[in-house]
Amino acid sequence: MTEKTPKKQRLLYEGFFDVKEDTFVDAQGKEHLYCSLIAKADGVVILPELAHHSFLLILEYRYPIHKKVLSCPGGRIDPQETPLQAAQRELLEETGYEAKEFLSLPAYYPFPSASNQKIHLFLARGLKKTSQPKLDPLESISLKTLHFKELLDWDYEKHPIDSVLPAALFYAELLR
Repeated sequence: MTEKTPKKQRLLYEGFFDVKEDTFVDAQGKEHLYCSLIAKADGVVILPELAHHSFLLILEYRYPIHKKVLSCPGGRIDPQETPLQAAQRELLEETGYEAKEFLSLPAYYPFPSASNQKIHLFLARGLKKTSQPKLDPLESISLKTLHFKELLDWDYEKHPIDSVLPAALFYAELLR
């Protein structure tokens, strides 16, 4: 599709994202408005694998939905940091664990209809508890160890899952 963007407007900036409204002209010459979130940084998600097809996951309170969500450790990539360095840092900060091995899984865009943020996925193996988690002030996280089959029986109404978890599990299963 060939398009032009004659007008761009930053609507709001609050730190992690810009909210942007573009006016663009599609290939048929029709003008449209489109709002999107422009990420200030890409992110990382780590699927920490324990023995026997079990995973070290997190339950994290998410204010926009006012619920705890089952997810993987992760966060944004800081300036001057590689995705691998960010994955190592986030795993330690959110769980207190380090890993001997980080396998890079395919990166993906979790919400491409509204955001440009790319998520770099990693499978972490050879886990060792080395410290207590060091959470950010707005993080409310508890650790949850679950076997792959337990995820099939998970109470999704009580604790929804973050979209990063099925993506990470899918790519990790392709390695089996």
